[in-house]
Amino acid sequence: MKKVFALMSIVAMFSMVACGPAKEGNDEADKKHIEDSIAAAAAETTAAEEVVATETTDSTATDSAATEAAPATEEAPAAHN
Repeated sequence: MKKVFALMSIVAMFSMVACGPAKEGNDEADKKHIEDSIAAAAAETTAAEEVVATETTDSTATDSAATEAAPATEEAPAAHN
């Protein structure tokens, strides 16, 4: 009976080790996860660059409009004198 129990214990131990995930599967899953993370970071960076470019364009347009409006206001009183 002891020999049967010992044999069954050894078989159970090997079957648990054999049922674990394969290394190749884990490596592929890790590579996929890393690629997804890189793609998400690149998308976030692109979106942030677009926002900065839009804000820069908007602020440049606002500054240009303010600069163009300011000399016209200054010239008008000088012409009336």
